[in-house]
Amino acid sequence: MKGHLTLLLSLCSSLLVFLLSLFQWDVDNRIGKYVSPYIWLFFVIPFFLLLTLWTGIYLFSSRKWLPLAI
Repeated sequence: MKGHLTLLLSLCSSLLVFLLSLFQWDVDNRIGKYVSPYIWLFFVIPFFLLLTLWTGIYLFSSRKWLPLAI
């Protein structure tokens, strides 16, 4: 079950970055060019850092190397 959750989180994070990159110009036009970098700073980067931390904890607690490959 935990392996499926890790895979699901990695797929969701990849989809999040893809969609944000795809609609970056629309986001810039709607909320402003000066607010858009804060979306990356406060939402995308912390999500990836938490996912990396969780994967590291899972890696060293169960000794399974698959999340590191993802």
